[in-house]
Amino acid sequence: MKNVRPFLKTGGFLIITSCNWTNDELKSHFVGSGRTHSYRAATSFNPCVDYELHSEVKQPSFKFGGQVGQTIATVGFRAV
Repeated sequence: MKNVRPFLKTGGFLIITSCNWTNDELKSHFVGSGRTHSYRAATSFNPCVDYELHSEVKQPSFKFGGQVGQTIATVGFRAV
């Protein structure tokens, strides 16, 4: 989050696509564990930055071993 902050204005959007993390893992980094809407991140650029979950892109899923998952995760956040 700290490395992205110089490029993201308040109200700006950050969209992350990953083949290594799930949607839930991405949300836990920006939305915070146990929270559902926003995460207050203290950074050297702005001591009080809020990120809120904006959207998730549904990708094709597959089923393996009784579990359903996606090979790609895409999540959008907005700095408020």
